[in-house]
Amino acid sequence: MINRKAIGYITANYSSTYGSVLLKDRPIASVPFLGRYRLIDFPLSNMMNAGIKTVGVVMPGNYRSLIDHVGSGKDWGLDRKKGGLFMVPGNAYGTTKGGMRFLLRDIISNKTLFQRSDKPYVVMMGTNIIFNMDLNTIIDAHENSGAQMTVVYCKATRNVDDETKLEINENGRLTGVSAGVVYGDNASMDCCIVNRETLLEIIDHYQAADYLDLLEALQGDFGNIDVCSYEYKGEVVGVFSEKSLYRRSMDLLDQTVADQLFDPERPILTKAHDVPPSRYAT
Repeated sequence: MINRKAIGYITANYSSTYGSVLLKDRPIASVPFLGRYRLIDFPLSNMMNAGIKTVGVVMPGNYRSLIDHVGSGKDWGLDRKKGGLFMVPGNAYGTTKGGMRFLLRDIISNKTLFQRSDKPYVVMMGTNIIFNMDLNTIIDAHENSGAQMTVVYCKATRNVDDETKLEINENGRLTGVSAGVVYGDNASMDCCIVNRETLLEIIDHYQAADYLDLLEALQGDFGNIDVCSYEYKGEVVGVFSEKSLYRRSMDLLDQTVADQLFDPERPILTKAHDVPPSRYAT
Protein backbone atom coordinates (compact mmCIF):
# COMPACT_ATOMS: atom_id res chain seq x y z
CA MET A 1 0.00 0.00 0.00
CA ILE A 2 1.30 3.44 -0.93
CA ASN A 3 -0.19 6.49 0.75
CA ARG A 4 -0.83 9.02 -2.00
CA LYS A 5 -1.89 11.77 0.37
CA ALA A 6 1.07 12.40 2.67
CA ILE A 7 4.80 12.46 3.23
CA GLY A 8 6.45 12.05 6.62
CA TYR A 9 8.68 14.36 8.66
CA ILE A 10 10.26 12.98 11.85
CA THR A 11 12.32 15.27 14.04
CA ALA A 12 15.12 13.73 16.08
CA ASN A 13 16.87 17.06 16.64
CA TYR A 14 15.99 17.74 20.26
CA SER A 15 16.92 16.57 23.73
CA SER A 16 15.16 16.36 27.09
CA THR A 17 15.03 19.04 29.76
CA TYR A 18 15.72 16.36 32.37
CA GLY A 19 19.41 16.02 31.43
CA SER A 20 19.30 12.23 31.45
CA VAL A 21 22.49 10.16 31.39
CA LEU A 22 20.80 8.22 28.59
CA LEU A 23 21.50 11.16 26.30
CA LYS A 24 25.18 11.60 27.05
CA ASP A 25 26.33 10.01 23.78
CA ARG A 26 23.13 9.58 21.75
CA PRO A 27 19.99 11.47 20.72
CA ILE A 28 16.73 10.57 22.40
CA ALA A 29 15.51 9.01 19.13
CA SER A 30 18.03 6.16 19.41
CA VAL A 31 17.49 5.36 23.10
CA PRO A 32 16.89 1.58 23.46
CA PHE A 33 13.41 0.48 24.52
CA LEU A 34 12.41 -2.97 25.81
CA GLY A 35 15.78 -4.38 24.78
CA ARG A 36 14.86 -4.82 21.12
CA TYR A 37 13.69 -1.43 19.87
CA ARG A 38 14.86 2.16 19.58
CA LEU A 39 12.38 4.98 20.11
CA ILE A 40 12.53 6.06 16.47
CA ASP A 41 11.16 2.63 15.45
CA PHE A 42 7.69 3.74 16.53
CA PRO A 43 7.19 6.83 14.32
CA LEU A 44 8.89 5.04 11.41
CA SER A 45 6.60 2.03 11.84
CA ASN A 46 3.49 4.20 12.19
CA MET A 47 4.33 5.82 8.87
CA MET A 48 5.21 2.51 7.21
CA ASN A 49 1.92 0.97 8.35
CA ALA A 50 0.05 3.96 6.88
CA GLY A 51 1.76 3.46 3.51
CA ILE A 52 3.85 6.64 3.71
CA LYS A 53 6.83 6.03 1.42
CA THR A 54 8.65 9.37 1.61
CA VAL A 55 10.04 10.23 5.05
CA GLY A 56 12.52 12.90 6.10
CA VAL A 57 14.32 12.43 9.43
CA VAL A 58 15.90 15.55 10.93
CA MET A 59 19.35 14.62 12.22
CA PRO A 60 20.79 15.91 15.51
CA GLY A 61 24.46 16.73 15.96
CA ASN A 62 25.23 13.42 17.71
CA TYR A 63 23.70 11.31 14.96
CA ARG A 64 26.10 8.33 14.80
CA SER A 65 23.92 5.84 16.70
CA LEU A 66 20.83 6.97 14.81
CA ILE A 67 22.44 6.52 11.39
CA ASP A 68 23.76 3.12 12.47
CA HIS A 69 20.28 1.97 13.47
CA VAL A 70 18.15 3.40 10.67
CA GLY A 71 20.61 2.92 7.81
CA SER A 72 18.94 3.07 4.40
CA GLY A 73 15.49 2.48 5.89
CA LYS A 74 15.32 -1.02 4.41
CA ASP A 75 13.69 -2.53 7.50
CA TRP A 76 10.77 -0.11 7.10
CA GLY A 77 10.46 -0.49 3.33
CA LEU A 78 12.01 2.93 2.69
CA ASP A 79 14.96 1.88 0.51
CA ARG A 80 13.15 2.96 -2.63
CA LYS A 81 13.91 4.40 -6.05
CA LYS A 82 11.03 6.87 -5.73
CA GLY A 83 10.63 8.55 -2.39
CA GLY A 84 12.27 6.63 0.44
CA LEU A 85 14.17 7.76 3.52
CA PHE A 86 15.93 11.12 3.61
CA MET A 87 18.35 12.05 6.38
CA VAL A 88 18.06 15.83 6.45
CA PRO A 89 20.20 18.28 8.43
CA GLY A 90 19.15 19.74 11.74
CA ASN A 91 20.25 23.02 13.31
CA ALA A 92 21.41 24.16 16.71
CA TYR A 93 18.56 24.37 19.22
CA GLY A 94 16.82 27.72 19.49
CA THR A 95 15.41 29.32 22.63
CA THR A 96 12.34 27.11 22.42
CA LYS A 97 10.94 25.84 25.73
CA GLY A 98 10.92 22.26 26.95
CA GLY A 99 8.37 20.05 25.28
CA MET A 100 8.55 21.83 21.93
CA ARG A 101 9.79 19.60 19.12
CA PHE A 102 9.35 21.10 15.66
CA LEU A 103 12.04 23.76 15.49
CA LEU A 104 11.04 26.19 12.77
CA ARG A 105 14.68 26.58 11.77
CA ASP A 106 14.83 22.88 10.85
CA ILE A 107 11.62 23.12 8.83
CA ILE A 108 12.89 26.16 6.93
CA SER A 109 16.27 24.51 6.23
CA ASN A 110 14.51 21.53 4.68
CA LYS A 111 12.02 23.43 2.55
CA THR A 112 13.16 21.46 -0.51
CA LEU A 113 11.75 18.24 0.99
CA PHE A 114 8.28 19.77 0.95
CA GLN A 115 8.65 21.60 -2.35
CA ARG A 116 9.56 18.45 -4.26
CA SER A 117 6.57 16.48 -3.02
CA ASP A 118 3.27 16.33 -4.85
CA LYS A 119 1.39 15.03 -1.80
CA PRO A 120 -1.15 17.41 -0.23
CA TYR A 121 -0.27 16.68 3.43
CA VAL A 122 2.76 16.37 5.71
CA VAL A 123 2.63 14.11 8.78
CA MET A 124 5.03 15.47 11.44
CA MET A 125 6.13 13.37 14.42
CA GLY A 126 8.61 13.41 17.27
CA THR A 127 10.34 10.32 18.67
CA ASN A 128 10.08 10.08 22.46
CA ILE A 129 6.28 10.04 22.83
CA ILE A 130 5.43 6.69 21.31
CA PHE A 131 2.18 5.01 20.33
CA ASN A 132 0.74 2.69 17.69
CA MET A 133 -1.81 4.66 15.69
CA ASP A 134 -3.58 4.25 12.37
CA LEU A 135 -2.32 7.47 10.77
CA ASN A 136 -4.75 7.11 7.89
CA THR A 137 -7.60 7.69 10.35
CA ILE A 138 -5.98 10.97 11.42
CA ILE A 139 -5.29 12.01 7.84
CA ASP A 140 -8.93 11.36 6.91
CA ALA A 141 -10.15 13.31 9.96
CA HIS A 142 -7.91 16.22 9.00
CA GLU A 143 -9.14 16.14 5.42
CA ASN A 144 -12.79 16.08 6.52
CA SER A 145 -12.31 18.93 9.02
CA GLY A 146 -11.21 21.38 6.35
CA ALA A 147 -8.54 22.69 8.74
CA GLN A 148 -5.05 23.73 7.67
CA MET A 149 -3.43 21.75 10.49
CA THR A 150 -4.55 19.02 12.90
CA VAL A 151 -2.68 18.42 16.17
CA VAL A 152 -3.05 15.04 17.90
CA TYR A 153 -3.34 15.03 21.70
CA CYS A 154 -4.21 12.82 24.64
CA LYS A 155 -5.28 13.45 28.21
CA ALA A 156 -2.24 13.75 30.48
CA THR A 157 -2.02 10.93 33.02
CA ARG A 158 0.81 12.49 35.05
CA ASN A 159 2.63 15.79 35.54
CA VAL A 160 5.42 16.26 32.96
CA ASP A 161 7.48 19.42 32.42
CA ASP A 162 8.75 18.25 29.03
CA GLU A 163 5.38 17.98 27.29
CA THR A 164 3.27 20.65 25.60
CA LYS A 165 -0.12 21.71 26.93
CA LEU A 166 -2.75 22.53 24.30
CA GLU A 167 -5.58 25.00 24.88
CA ILE A 168 -8.59 23.82 22.87
CA ASN A 169 -11.96 25.57 22.53
CA GLU A 170 -15.41 24.01 22.41
CA ASN A 171 -15.15 23.65 18.63
CA GLY A 172 -11.98 21.58 18.88
CA ARG A 173 -9.80 24.40 17.56
CA LEU A 174 -6.39 25.17 19.05
CA THR A 175 -6.20 28.53 20.84
CA GLY A 176 -2.89 28.35 22.71
CA VAL A 177 0.12 26.28 23.76
CA SER A 178 2.39 26.27 26.80
CA ALA A 179 5.21 24.18 28.23
CA GLY A 180 4.44 21.55 30.85
CA VAL A 181 1.32 19.51 31.61
CA VAL A 182 -0.44 18.34 34.76
CA TYR A 183 -2.88 15.48 35.18
CA GLY A 184 -5.96 15.92 32.99
CA ASP A 185 -4.47 18.52 30.63
CA ASN A 186 -4.62 18.21 26.86
CA ALA A 187 -1.09 16.95 26.16
CA SER A 188 0.41 17.15 22.69
CA MET A 189 1.62 13.82 21.33
CA ASP A 190 4.18 15.52 19.07
CA CYS A 191 2.14 14.45 16.06
CA CYS A 192 0.37 16.71 13.61
CA ILE A 193 -0.86 16.79 10.02
CA VAL A 194 -0.46 20.01 8.07
CA ASN A 195 -1.41 20.97 4.54
CA ARG A 196 1.81 21.05 2.51
CA GLU A 197 0.92 24.37 0.88
CA THR A 198 0.18 25.85 4.31
CA LEU A 199 3.56 24.64 5.58
CA LEU A 200 5.33 26.30 2.65
CA GLU A 201 3.49 29.56 3.43
CA ILE A 202 4.55 29.28 7.08
CA ILE A 203 8.16 28.79 5.98
CA ASP A 204 8.00 31.98 3.91
CA HIS A 205 6.18 34.12 6.48
CA TYR A 206 7.88 33.12 9.75
CA GLN A 207 11.57 33.19 8.85
CA ALA A 208 12.28 35.92 11.41
CA ALA A 209 10.99 33.61 14.17
CA ASP A 210 13.04 30.59 13.11
CA TYR A 211 14.38 30.08 16.65
CA LEU A 212 10.89 29.09 17.86
CA ASP A 213 8.93 25.87 17.72
CA LEU A 214 6.30 25.63 14.98
CA LEU A 215 3.34 25.91 17.38
CA GLU A 216 5.06 28.66 19.38
CA ALA A 217 5.52 30.70 16.22
CA LEU A 218 1.91 30.19 15.15
CA GLN A 219 0.40 30.91 18.57
CA GLY A 220 -0.27 34.57 17.83
CA ASP A 221 -2.02 33.66 14.58
CA PHE A 222 -4.34 30.86 15.70
CA GLY A 223 -7.20 33.20 14.81
CA ASN A 224 -6.01 33.31 11.21
CA ILE A 225 -4.70 29.76 10.77
CA ASP A 226 -7.27 27.03 11.31
CA VAL A 227 -5.64 24.49 13.63
CA CYS A 228 -7.88 21.57 14.56
CA SER A 229 -7.33 18.95 17.28
CA TYR A 230 -7.79 15.18 17.41
CA GLU A 231 -7.97 13.27 20.68
CA TYR A 232 -6.24 9.89 20.72
CA LYS A 233 -7.51 7.47 23.37
CA GLY A 234 -5.08 4.59 22.90
CA GLU A 235 -1.91 3.81 24.84
CA VAL A 236 0.70 6.61 24.85
CA VAL A 237 4.19 6.12 26.31
CA GLY A 238 6.40 9.13 27.02
CA VAL A 239 10.14 8.64 27.62
CA PHE A 240 12.03 11.66 29.00
CA SER A 241 14.58 10.27 31.47
CA GLU A 242 15.90 6.99 32.84
CA LYS A 243 13.16 7.07 35.50
CA SER A 244 10.34 7.44 32.96
CA LEU A 245 11.98 4.82 30.72
CA TYR A 246 11.97 2.34 33.61
CA ARG A 247 8.40 3.12 34.64
CA ARG A 248 7.00 2.91 31.12
CA SER A 249 8.83 -0.39 30.58
CA MET A 250 7.27 -1.77 33.77
CA ASP A 251 3.82 -0.59 32.64
CA LEU A 252 4.16 -2.80 29.58
CA LEU A 253 4.29 -5.91 31.75
CA ASP A 254 0.51 -5.46 31.79
CA GLN A 255 -0.58 -7.46 28.74
CA THR A 256 -3.56 -5.18 28.10
CA VAL A 257 -1.25 -2.18 27.85
CA ALA A 258 1.29 -4.06 25.75
CA ASP A 259 -1.38 -5.23 23.31
CA GLN A 260 -2.31 -1.61 22.55
CA LEU A 261 1.28 -0.64 21.77
CA PHE A 262 2.11 -3.83 19.87
CA ASP A 263 -0.89 -4.45 17.66
CA PRO A 264 -0.15 -7.33 15.23
CA GLU A 265 -2.20 -5.55 12.56
CA ARG A 266 0.23 -2.62 12.79
CA PRO A 267 3.61 -4.19 13.60
CA ILE A 268 6.46 -2.19 15.11
CA LEU A 269 9.53 -2.89 13.00
CA THR A 270 13.17 -2.46 13.95
CA LYS A 271 16.64 -3.08 12.57
CA ALA A 272 17.27 -6.73 11.76
CA HIS A 273 20.44 -8.10 13.37
CA ASP A 274 20.20 -11.72 12.24
CA VAL A 275 19.70 -11.55 8.49
CA PRO A 276 21.16 -14.49 6.53
CA PRO A 277 24.43 -14.01 4.64
CA SER A 278 24.48 -13.47 0.90
CA ARG A 279 24.08 -16.57 -1.25
CA TYR A 280 25.63 -16.62 -4.70
CA ALA A 281 24.28 -19.11 -7.23
CA THR A 282 24.97 -19.77 -10.87
